[in-house]
Amino acid sequence: MNRRRLATLGAILALIVGGFGLTAGSCGSHQDAPTPDKDHIFNGTNAVVIQSADGFRNVYFSCFNTTGIYVTSAGGDDSLPSSVAVLANDPACAK
Repeated sequence: MNRRRLATLGAILALIVGGFGLTAGSCGSHQDAPTPDKDHIFNGTNAVVIQSADGFRNVYFSCFNTTGIYVTSAGGDDSLPSSVAVLANDPACAK
């Protein structure tokens, strides 16, 4: 992984973690979305899981065309929800 991509992922991770503090107070109860059928599931490319130390959330990264998708794992602690960030024209997804 090159330094530019690592710096980009680090900055996004910092934004995601910082966003937890802003949204933690406004979270109510949520239910899972319905499971889509196989014709509506699209797998991205360049899938990467960034593993963090225990106590911190892992980050999943994937590209869908030129759009970067970053997802934090919910882990075993249900007090904090997962988070999703979508970046249009993500440099990490350039072909």
